[in-house]
Amino acid sequence: MTALRTGQTMDDAATILGLDLPAVWARARTDTRLTIALAGRDPEAADERHRVARAEYLRLLALGVAPTRAQLILGAGHPGSWRGDDPAFAQACDAVSAASAPYGYTGMTRLTTERVARFLQALRQPETTVLAAAAAQEAGRV
Repeated sequence: MTALRTGQTMDDAATILGLDLPAVWARARTDTRLTIALAGRDPEAADERHRVARAEYLRLLALGVAPTRAQLILGAGHPGSWRGDDPAFAQACDAVSAASAPYGYTGMTRLTTERVARFLQALRQPETTVLAAAAAQEAGRV
């Protein structure tokens, strides 16, 4: 990182350190500081810490976490104020939430004796598949 901070190119820095570029790219997937350095910025700057926090919030939204739960996970109430302070960030949050909606938490279906009984009753119908019986039970048609 020091080499990148002092203006060396990625190829030169990797060669000096004896690293191959594919290894650097692989490491950048999980090393946020390295990723920031590769983007040509100082990972120690205060602005970068704020950028990383916003990126983490968006990542949580993309994984289907509800905004209030994402704030709890991050341990800060900032995201709500970030949305109000930055219209572009608010749009990004809305877009990411909309794109990840199919993957969000929908609640767990509890397996009760009544549900099992409805499933088995549906399964007894001639030519009913397991998937069809489960769908009928879930829809309450049994």
